[in-house]
Amino acid sequence: CDVGSPLCGFICHRDRGSPDTIVICNPATGQSVTLPKVKLKGINTDTRPFLGYDPIGKQLKVLCIKFDMIQNPCYEHQVLTLEDNGKRLWRSVQCKPHHPKSDGICIDGTLYYAAGFSPRTRVPIIVCFDVRSEKFSFIHIDESMLITRCTLINYTGPDYNGKLGALQFTSYLRERLGFWVLQYAEKHIWSRDIYMLPPLPKNKFERTELAIVRITVGGEVVLAPYCLVDEFFLYYFNLECKSLKQVHIQGFETFKHTRVYTSLDYAENLKLM
Repeated sequence: CDVGSPLCGFICHRDRGSPDTIVICNPATGQSVTLPKVKLKGINTDTRPFLGYDPIGKQLKVLCIKFDMIQNPCYEHQVLTLEDNGKRLWRSVQCKPHHPKSDGICIDGTLYYAAGFSPRTRVPIIVCFDVRSEKFSFIHIDESMLITRCTLINYTGPDYNGKLGALQFTSYLRERLGFWVLQYAEKHIWSRDIYMLPPLPKNKFERTELAIVRITVGGEVVLAPYCLVDEFFLYYFNLECKSLKQVHIQGFETFKHTRVYTSLDYAENLKLM
């Protein structure tokens, strides 16, 4: 469960039913490694692991955020470096209590994820974790954004040279797509656009809840099903021409009624852990 976005060919996830057990796997080699158990604060403490990469030190690190579901705040979190010599030890890092509400994305050595201050509130901040220094900082979200569940992206557009962005459905029926781009990080200033999605085929839209995967370098937002109900389709929404195309992915016929995690940025890595 809680399968994160792949990074450097590796995938990090928490073991189902065990908030203190985190696994790193490499789909290309079939290898998986169970990390040392995370020390929890209590029986109600939950965890959310993230992968980050330091491009200067060329180190892959796992950040484990701990939070308590009954408002018993966790100030201490854990970080671990996946070293070549096989040493895997958790270290403590301090950060004010928060509840992660999105997958993480690592851009130029900084890991970003959306968070709230309680399990049921909207997203008021983007947490920034410097993978090299292991320090936290925060980007505040404008009140008008009202983000509750979003997908963070690294957006490179005609007027942007790689900026942090956020995509979210802004209506219950998921026909409206909100797109925010962080223009000035120091002043926490965001730009916003709202797009109306063309109708999807009714037989698939009514039976399948769609997730926002990411955005392609060509400016297409990719939508994918959360759960495989019938056939597996991806949907590409072009932000410039407002068009929607459907792509049928074959080979998933035997995996019906299973959770699907779709990624655009997976690259094979044959390195053993």
